[in-house]
Amino acid sequence: MSKEYTRIFTIAGHPALAPGIICLDDMSGLLKWDPIFESGDAIYELDPSKAYSGNQSLRLKTRVEGAAVGDKIGVQRRLHYPVSRKVTYTWVFRQTNLGSAEFITFECSFFDGTKQHYADIRYFPGVPNWSYRNSGGTYTPLPDTAITLFTGSWNLLSMTIDFSTDEYVNATLNNHILLSSRVALHVNGSTSAEYLFARIYLETAGAEATDTSLDSFTAIEV
Repeated sequence: MSKEYTRIFTIAGHPALAPGIICLDDMSGLLKWDPIFESGDAIYELDPSKAYSGNQSLRLKTRVEGAAVGDKIGVQRRLHYPVSRKVTYTWVFRQTNLGSAEFITFECSFFDGTKQHYADIRYFPGVPNWSYRNSGGTYTPLPDTAITLFTGSWNLLSMTIDFSTDEYVNATLNNHILLSSRVALHVNGSTSAEYLFARIYLETAGAEATDTSLDSFTAIEV
């Protein structure tokens, strides 16, 4: 007789006593995330062979058959937005093949019904450097961020965004400070409904597949 699998997930504090918690996701299931940019034999699956703090991670890999420059794969999740509109996002991730990636993007954006507020940080492993999307919609390199990620190691990226003032507040990667002072983020017109969303996606640098694993994601009102 088979035994039903149950996964225990413990959080610090009770949600009713911690209203600032928007999302705590340890990748226990696929239903919370929507795949984006997938094509061909791209992989979007839970992977129990790789994990940092939980029992599995969410693996994303671009197509192998017919692989080409500019192939993408990613996921996104829609969230409720807090009253303060100030949020800290944390991602725990790893790369298996950094050499085949053109970039990996961590995006946290807000639709207020009339405008879209873009906040994202992008890593270019071939340079290497980290950049942020500026108020003009292009990417500005962050100084002193020539950080080479070790292939197969887990990394923690944290970024705080203030959507009430449309500014990045700060960002850190492991023990590195990527951004320590407020800078403006990109805003443009949008007719979408009101919601907050998080997105991670990567693109290939050549005709070789690239992949990443996401162990956990948190969004907390600050």
